[in-house]
Amino acid sequence: MKIVAVLDDDPILVDLYSTILSEEGYGVKPIDVLNKPDTVVESIRQARANLLILDMFVPGLDIFSLVQDLQSEPELKIMLCSAACRQMENLQQKLGAINIPMPATLNKPFDIEEFVQLIEQLIGPN
Repeated sequence: MKIVAVLDDDPILVDLYSTILSEEGYGVKPIDVLNKPDTVVESIRQARANLLILDMFVPGLDIFSLVQDLQSEPELKIMLCSAACRQMENLQQKLGAINIPMPATLNKPFDIEEFVQLIEQLIGPN
């Protein structure tokens, strides 16, 4: 079973992602970051996920540094889900300046079929 880790500070979205992904046959591992932002990279690694769904704004996290740190995990794909288009463009510029490719992105709000299709493109169907 393919595993999807979810890192979002909105519990409603975490539940929504979990429901959709479970119905599609994926295992889901929410990453608790609210009380432990300094251990998030280790938590993601311990999840042994195929994909990380990541919100652009998580309190206490620098998304640029997180994406940079996770580049050492070649088996982990990252998908940014956010309504913050301008911030995603800024992140793409910062990553490009150090030759790190921008992760896949999905703008909120999104269509559920589009969400599932992007996941299948990144890690395949389950």
